[in-house]
Amino acid sequence: MLRTVKQYFYAMTGLCLVLFGAGYTGVMLFLERLSDNAQRAEMAMLADREIRSLERRFWEIRFWEQAALSQHRPDAERQFAVLLSASKTAIRLLDLNISDVLTQAKIDEISALLADYEKLFSQLIQLKTSQHARATGDAAGENAPGLGSKGPEPQRRIEALDQKFDELTDRMISVLSAISTQAIDIYRQESRASRTLQRHIERSLLGFTLVMMLLFGVLLHLMARKIIWPIREISEVARQVRSGQFGSRFISGNTDEIARLGFVINDMLDTIEQNNARLTTYRNDLEKLVEARTGELQTAKEVADAANRAKSEFLANMSHEIRTPMNAIIGMADLLAETKLSQEQRNYVEVFKNAGENLLVLIEDILDLSKIEADKLVLNHEFFDLENLLNKQIDLVAMRAMKKGLELILRIAPDVPIALEGDPHRLQQILTNLIGNAVKFTDKGEVVVAVENDPASSAPGHLLFSVTDTGIGISAEKQDLIFKAFTQADGSVNRKYGGTGLGLTISRRLVELMGGQIGLVSETGQGSQFFFTAKFVAASPELTATALAPPVLTDWKVLVVDDIAINRRIVNECLSAGGARVEEADTVDSALALLREGHPDGRAYRMLVLDSQMPNRFGLNLLDSLNKQPDYSTLPIILLGRGERYCFEMAETAQGRIVCLTKPIKRQVLWEAANQLIGYTHGVRRAEPRTRTRISGLLAGDAEDSGLSILMADDSKDNVMLIRAYLKRTPHRLDIAENGAEAVEMFKQGQYDLVLMDVQMPVMDGYSATGHIRQWEREQALAPAPIIALTANALKEDEQRSLDAGCNGHLTKPIRKGMFLAALQHYIRPPLA
Repeated sequence: MLRTVKQYFYAMTGLCLVLFGAGYTGVMLFLERLSDNAQRAEMAMLADREIRSLERRFWEIRFWEQAALSQHRPDAERQFAVLLSASKTAIRLLDLNISDVLTQAKIDEISALLADYEKLFSQLIQLKTSQHARATGDAAGENAPGLGSKGPEPQRRIEALDQKFDELTDRMISVLSAISTQAIDIYRQESRASRTLQRHIERSLLGFTLVMMLLFGVLLHLMARKIIWPIREISEVARQVRSGQFGSRFISGNTDEIARLGFVINDMLDTIEQNNARLTTYRNDLEKLVEARTGELQTAKEVADAANRAKSEFLANMSHEIRTPMNAIIGMADLLAETKLSQEQRNYVEVFKNAGENLLVLIEDILDLSKIEADKLVLNHEFFDLENLLNKQIDLVAMRAMKKGLELILRIAPDVPIALEGDPHRLQQILTNLIGNAVKFTDKGEVVVAVENDPASSAPGHLLFSVTDTGIGISAEKQDLIFKAFTQADGSVNRKYGGTGLGLTISRRLVELMGGQIGLVSETGQGSQFFFTAKFVAASPELTATALAPPVLTDWKVLVVDDIAINRRIVNECLSAGGARVEEADTVDSALALLREGHPDGRAYRMLVLDSQMPNRFGLNLLDSLNKQPDYSTLPIILLGRGERYCFEMAETAQGRIVCLTKPIKRQVLWEAANQLIGYTHGVRRAEPRTRTRISGLLAGDAEDSGLSILMADDSKDNVMLIRAYLKRTPHRLDIAENGAEAVEMFKQGQYDLVLMDVQMPVMDGYSATGHIRQWEREQALAPAPIIALTANALKEDEQRSLDAGCNGHLTKPIRKGMFLAALQHYIRPPLA
């Protein structure tokens, strides 16, 4: 007897398998019979097709036989012979397995008829030939004695053979027709049998389907009684328990697995009811405990929030408080450096200027690290020119590299997009850290800054930056630590190089925000290579400053002489973009050899790019040698130097034939120099250089600049004194207000072209003062005067707060002289194009 669900399942499954196997076997037997019928019908049809093919060939043979006999055509005889031979071959190749209608006896009979047909045709051809010959002879000598005539006898023989041909034809047609008829009858019989068998299969499948559906219905009903209904009862018990009716129980008279599951649930509910009473007691005690702990956690959270706010306020206040005196220190150091000082005094000024700069860098790093830890560091999105950014970045460290005798190199791959959208300030911050470290830790050799498209991404604007140096290198065990905060490769007390160890940590986080990764390859004593990827958006070139197009150097042959391969590569890429054919030499001697070899390709060198300082022999020695050769005494030359005075003196005396460029090589500057030399070759002389700019005129206080009336609101006497010193040699007039309220009153009483507003002052701060000024201007229907915020708050949100308050600009302390005067110049006339 079946007592368990498992037994029911096995029994029903076995029954289904038996029925399915029986049905499958029956269907396969029917299908096999149907396949046999279809095969026999197909064979009969093939046999009929072969017989009809023979019949068509036979009628072709008959046609050519009549043509050969009636018209005496040799080509008809040949065609008859070919067709007869092909028919005999086809009969021999007939497959006896095609159908029962094609027996060996039938094939032999057809072959015999064709053989008789061939013999009769030979006899007829002979008689026709003889008859034709006699007819020709009679025509040639119709009156000559001794020649025979046609006579009736040959004609009767031909007619008799013709009659035999007809009999053979009738017999052949009869045999072929009988075979074809028999094949068609077999095909029809097999087709009728196939249709009958197909109807049997359909009825059998229908019956089998009905039986299987009935069986599945019975099976589902039994499974519902044994599984679904008990599970439904268990589900109902669970629903009642969930609604709070813990007294519900499962009831069943079965003993199978489902029933045992229900009984186990009953036992579990009994246990739950027993534990429920104990849990009620525990809950009351726990609520009191949770309430007490919640109060403690709330207090701890408030303390932590207060600590975070205090930390942020402390950092902001400390930044402001430090920047305020630093504004005076660095500004006065700049002014003091412009006075007449002894060398010793100038060294002292340089020391505290550098100390002030380092302190500002430390403040910036601490603020950035604070924002990173608070997860408040966000990136801006604006359009910028990558090449201009890199050129400016290189200029910032070029002097430091030159003082140490380092070769500073910048390479931008030709296919890198220049117009980008992203955060140029954070990119500049990353490059400042990496390039600054490279120059700091390198005493000799070179520092190479390179940018190319990220090989791991095909999207335009995804770039790979690298900074490679020949410095001290980093050991393998230190490479995983240097990206952590306050960590340096050399952490000993007596280390040679200072620093806080925050730069690389901040750079790593900024790179990650840009969607990239940072890493390094280094070996102690062999230099280092820091690289990072960043994802920008390639923008339209029209959205950035218009870049110079490459010079037109088609058919120009240029020689580049430099002992550093990467410099030669950069020049090669820049000039090849204009169509020049560039050849390279790494020494002066090899360059002289190339120049002395003549012109094996028939083309002379039309330009020389020469490093002025090379090992063994200076580049200037090469110039002396060229001046002595008539072919190269007028050769245009780009002289690469490090700012040496003699380089510029040579360029001035060469009257446009020599252009002096200061390393590192910049693409657009090199293109400008090439364009100048192209003009020289066409007789265009360089215009006199501008010796004065608008800023230089401003510093000298030209009469053409009438000056501005400026109101400055600042409570710091040091800052006031600094601004007065900046404006000392300018035509501008400066009035001072010690707080915001006084500034508002002075603005209402006077007429000022510009307001310099410190944002943190007693009585009334700069934000409120700016708001009162803007409100008074609206009431008086006056055009708003430019207001520039002066503040030691360096955060991005501080700048936005100044703009929201109504300021037109924002200058962060310490305020440099050039930056300050450039801001003033903006309000005198529009900036230079």
